[in-house]
Amino acid sequence: MEEEVHRNVRRFFELQAKVDELYFYINHISDIVQEMTRSLEDFRRYYPYIDFIDVEGFYKRLAKKCKFISESIFKMLLEMKKRRIKEGKW
Repeated sequence: MEEEVHRNVRRFFELQAKVDELYFYINHISDIVQEMTRSLEDFRRYYPYIDFIDVEGFYKRLAKKCKFISESIFKMLLEMKKRRIKEGKW
């Protein structure tokens, strides 16, 4: 059991380092998309070259996963806080 915990913690931090790097790129993509979508005229110039429907779907799926992660962690932090308060350890 403890070995599994250590393995998952190690894997978590390995993957989190990659996610941190991806966040850097997502910020750049966000800047580019902001430029592409300033107006309908700008958007039309880029539309023939980029499958925006696919891109939009990808970021919706990514947002859904991020929301799930955030809500899962928040739920357990809240549960832990409630338990500690109940035990008088908060």
